[in-house]
Amino acid sequence: MKQVLAIDIGTSCIKVLAAQVTSAQIEILGSGSAPTSGYRHGKVEQVDSLVSSIRQAIDCVMTAVSGSFDLIYMGIGSLDVKAVNLFGTVAPQRPQSLSAEDGERACRASIAALPLDEAIVHLIPSQYFVDDRPVALLPVGQPCHSLKVNTHVISIPKALKSQLNAELARNSIPAISLVATSYADALALTDQTQSKTNFFIMDIGAGTVDVSFYNEGKRVFSEALPFGGEYITSDIMQAFSVNRNHAEGIKKYYAKLDNNLHHQEVILDCNDYGTTDKNIAYDFLYDIIESRTEELVALIYQGVKDSIPLDLVERQACEVYLTGGSSKLPSFVRAIHDRFGLSVKTVMPTKLDKEYLCPENTAGYGILLFAASHLPAKQETSSGCHMFFQKIKNMFGS
Repeated sequence: MKQVLAIDIGTSCIKVLAAQVTSAQIEILGSGSAPTSGYRHGKVEQVDSLVSSIRQAIDCVMTAVSGSFDLIYMGIGSLDVKAVNLFGTVAPQRPQSLSAEDGERACRASIAALPLDEAIVHLIPSQYFVDDRPVALLPVGQPCHSLKVNTHVISIPKALKSQLNAELARNSIPAISLVATSYADALALTDQTQSKTNFFIMDIGAGTVDVSFYNEGKRVFSEALPFGGEYITSDIMQAFSVNRNHAEGIKKYYAKLDNNLHHQEVILDCNDYGTTDKNIAYDFLYDIIESRTEELVALIYQGVKDSIPLDLVERQACEVYLTGGSSKLPSFVRAIHDRFGLSVKTVMPTKLDKEYLCPENTAGYGILLFAASHLPAKQETSSGCHMFFQKIKNMFGS
């Protein structure tokens, strides 16, 4: 059993889950958080400030959890994270018997097209073609004259990764691996999506929305979009002359209310410590939040429609799974349903203890699952195919 810290780097808040982890079990010991510094418009601009925020979040969780931690895994969601679909083709070394090494060579061939200044975070084989015949898994041992693999590759700039590693080391934070937020979300929600073949996962954070689309069970699209729930918070701040924390409180209060209060001339007591004049008409608050949410969802739709054939989405049984801190606002469920014409629901990891059960912890739990599958392996005899996939995992963190 290993002591693991899972660090979810969000654009407004860094969340840390501390856990004891084995390959079969995760026991969460505590959590901590700190405001994020170093981001601007959804991108990392000041690595030293970001790492300082990470240190604060770690110190926060360490006040509640005793002992040292063996492994630290770090999830990142920002506009610096890119994704692309690639393919590679090779001729097997022995046409009469396909090998795991041939699969590895095909994956390496696929990333040859990746820009040299990008560092791979995840390399995900999604489809193999044996002599132009599609197969779901690499058929080791079968005859093959031509092997092709389609891959989904998630990367970040090498310069950013180098700067981040250097600054983490300077602050004595030994991060083992980076995990993309969208990848962590998918791991955390596997038990809810595994029976589905066509679906979106949308992680709606404060400053970014991480969107992934799966077609026939395969990830074909991942992108971080440069907006999120912070836009709604800013509107509330300006409309009612309140600070950010007060505005967040008003937004959370609104999320709990029945939208049937609209047109009922209801006045809400939205006062906080130090205020007495924040009695707000529900209809006014409704108009602010709903109009901004509809605008953000329109931008999400615009951001994906050029990359995903939405007519294909509309023809298939497709669902949208919402997670992340801002997904708790029912306005997003309604607006996405109306804009995309799809079934929408807010989700979170079902295996989390009640104390930690919330959409904000989806990515953090996914990072712990990633850690559980990447614990230092014992020496053991493995099949060629298993060794191949483990090799891909070790090389690229997928």
